[in-house]
Amino acid sequence: MLLLGGASLYKDRHGWQASRAISCLPPLTGKLGKPGCGFGPRHAANPHGHGLADILNLAARPPGNYVPTQMSAILDAINDGRVRAMLLLGSNFASSYPDGRRVGAGLEKMDLVVSHDLFMNETARRYADIVLPGTTWLEGVGVKGTATHIYLMDRILEPAGEARSMPDVLKDLAVRLGVEDFYPWDHEAGHIDAVLDHPATGHATVAELRAKGGMAPLKISHVAHIDHQYQTPSGKIEFYSARAAECGLPALPSYATRPHSAFPLELRMGRTINHFHAFYDGGRALPSLVRRDKRPLLWISPHDAAARGIADGDAINLHNDRAAFNANAKVTDKVPAGTVWIHDGWPGLNDLTYGGPCISDDATKLFAFSTGQSGYDANIEVTAV
Repeated sequence: MLLLGGASLYKDRHGWQASRAISCLPPLTGKLGKPGCGFGPRHAANPHGHGLADILNLAARPPGNYVPTQMSAILDAINDGRVRAMLLLGSNFASSYPDGRRVGAGLEKMDLVVSHDLFMNETARRYADIVLPGTTWLEGVGVKGTATHIYLMDRILEPAGEARSMPDVLKDLAVRLGVEDFYPWDHEAGHIDAVLDHPATGHATVAELRAKGGMAPLKISHVAHIDHQYQTPSGKIEFYSARAAECGLPALPSYATRPHSAFPLELRMGRTINHFHAFYDGGRALPSLVRRDKRPLLWISPHDAAARGIADGDAINLHNDRAAFNANAKVTDKVPAGTVWIHDGWPGLNDLTYGGPCISDDATKLFAFSTGQSGYDANIEVTAV
């Protein structure tokens, strides 16, 4: 069984190649459609028959030159003036996107930036013209899905002050803008019921979940690809993908050498169980998280630390030709020599990162879930302060 956790594999300009190579291993060894084999549950991969109804009515959109769902393409559109207003829903855009300086320059150009969030995060403080207080999940109605069950997250608190939920804000905005049929349901959980209207959920509704105590098993196989039906043009496993080649990607997984850099250490970012990139203002908004993460800690191998005269806990500076960032050293053998690691989401950290596209714009259209991931990789040097 292959278990791939998180999404950091795709945050590298060569991450598509690595993930494609890994995906070839189960079929090469005959390990698909069998219990305990193949891929474990993977976010949005749906290999077990898991699914939700699609309520996007893209056919109703008027013709236009739409911006691809590709991070670098979005930044291009912001910086060249095609996008001049943004409503950010629970997004600390400035700390979450790579190539942070380009992000900041683009946000400075905007005619209007509106931040709807729980906290005054870096984006709200530095760039927002209007800040709208958002609700917590305790103050609204929602549903959580796992690989095996769906769970009702019901309201147990009334929204504090003037806080409003995302659907509430969007519905009123649609009315003001004269957008018809934006919310064609007559109750607040209408959109949730519509999304749940799928065989995998048993066509569940919010009312049914309430009646069942808030939890229901999904009607799916617990063995991935049990029917050997695959989302390829041929319906079969395709090691060689003509569709990938048409989108400017290698038809077969292939190794690509790293570009040369004068900065010898490869910077990697990730998360731990109490951390999710720039949510909660990088943890600064919640005292319990501040106590756990008082300052940025760069994990560095004993070999690389000794070569630079750095001891555990020392104040250090991360820098390359894009930017510099201050942190403290955590000397550990959990990272290999030549690689350093740090929590993502710290304000200013993404100024160091590459930010170019990892796949072509055309490749973002291959699957409904596809979004273009920019490269968060960076080569840096570390020095003691």
